[in-house]
Amino acid sequence: MSDLHTIPERARLATTARAWAHALAEHADPHEDLVVYGGPDSYLIGVGSSARLALDGTETDPWPAITDFLEHAAGAPVLGHLGSDLLRSLEPRLARADYPASWLSLPRLLFQVDATGPTVLRGRPSDAWETLRPRLAHTVRSVPLTDPSEQGRAAYEDAVRRALEWIGDSTDHRCTVARRVEVSTRFPLTRQLLTGPPPTQTSRLFYVRHGGFEMAGNSPELLVHGNLAAFRSYKLAGTYPRHPGTTDHDLAAAFVSDGKILAEHASALSAWRRSLRRLGAVVGAGTSVLDRARLRHLMTVLTVQSEHATLTDLLRAALPTPCNPPAGLSLLADIEPFPRGAYHGLVGRFQPGRLSLSQTLRTVFRTGGDTFTYVGAAVTRDSTPAGEWADTCHKLADIEIPMES
Repeated sequence: MSDLHTIPERARLATTARAWAHALAEHADPHEDLVVYGGPDSYLIGVGSSARLALDGTETDPWPAITDFLEHAAGAPVLGHLGSDLLRSLEPRLARADYPASWLSLPRLLFQVDATGPTVLRGRPSDAWETLRPRLAHTVRSVPLTDPSEQGRAAYEDAVRRALEWIGDSTDHRCTVARRVEVSTRFPLTRQLLTGPPPTQTSRLFYVRHGGFEMAGNSPELLVHGNLAAFRSYKLAGTYPRHPGTTDHDLAAAFVSDGKILAEHASALSAWRRSLRRLGAVVGAGTSVLDRARLRHLMTVLTVQSEHATLTDLLRAALPTPCNPPAGLSLLADIEPFPRGAYHGLVGRFQPGRLSLSQTLRTVFRTGGDTFTYVGAAVTRDSTPAGEWADTCHKLADIEIPMES
């Protein structure tokens, strides 16, 4: 096949794989647990749970329960998410979610789908699964999320000011300050699997449902991909908007020479390296730019060779912390009145031999009848309240929701 046909063909295969993932998600019993995770051209779909672990943030030390659950899985694919509530063991004053922000499942049925259809990896599905076909073989029309009222701007900018006071002149201190944004449009969250641009090699689509909780997202940040012995981490830090036309070329040039962006990336990368070095050797592959539809990120790819690390060791090292040093969590407890829950944690495949874990970003959540999202910005000593507000607006526009239900 010629190069002229390669890109359209890849796009078709990726779109068809998404359609299959959506079809299986829609077919699943709405009362059963469900996890969809993958991209760009292959997805895992876990239906029901033969075993599950749900942590509600009240545990003094949640990690022994996580270790026991993963050990009992005996290397089988475990799907789910670990949330920011795990950080409450370090700072109990952090707000607690009203759902299990950390939740793991050993699926009753496990499928893998690509453009050719589903393959059964675990369980015995009924005949109805075998006759299933995608109803939609295309992405749905979508619009970016916006927050035109700017209702929470004053409170957010005040939180950034308090973070700046804590940071002072330090080049190492950093605090990701988030805000919660309500989503008024009602639509099935499974439709997010068909919404927006296709995932890239480093981004992942996902949908999770358990109890009365749902979340669906398109995360750009693949933090762990490989296995327990060796994996790659695609670390993002530093964001700029994109604009159509010739101005985007100028923005791209300004992005890679912006001193604040470079310092923010260096600070985040340094903290991330320190955390991963607890596992073994860490080698960097240089910095590049990850372009999304409406923004761009600075990205560094790290390769990690683990030395006798357990899966729990890896998860503790890879769980994102919003503050560096972690003592800053006490500040976060003061300036963020809402619980982050699953936001800013890990989502994906928790399996020693086939690890794939994304940071839970660009995600729409639904619980208790409320639909909402979070966006955050990393505050460093060169930040300004207005600049970080604008950063969250760029990230909000990177979340697309369907125009049709």
